[in-house]
Amino acid sequence: MGRLNAVSQNWLALTQNQDLEFRDHHGSGDLVEHLTAIQSADFVGIANAGSKWLDRWLPSTSLQTSFLEEVKSLPAFKELTPVVGKEGTVFPFEKRI
Repeated sequence: MGRLNAVSQNWLALTQNQDLEFRDHHGSGDLVEHLTAIQSADFVGIANAGSKWLDRWLPSTSLQTSFLEEVKSLPAFKELTPVVGKEGTVFPFEKRI
């Protein structure tokens, strides 16, 4: 299986006639920029910092632990069941209505 990013997720949504928008800011190392984007999301997925498939050279990779701590502290989001794979874990969150 190849990489799963916002571009591939948007393409999959289009092929299935789903009105969904996926965004990523992997090229940014600015925590505030990420947290601002998170505030407008309905769902957020945060990878465990030790996930083998994270590209270490991307500026956002070093922020994974900070993202997780920040989103866990936001009352607007509830944590869903983590998705555990052989090479890493993703922590999904859903915006409370």
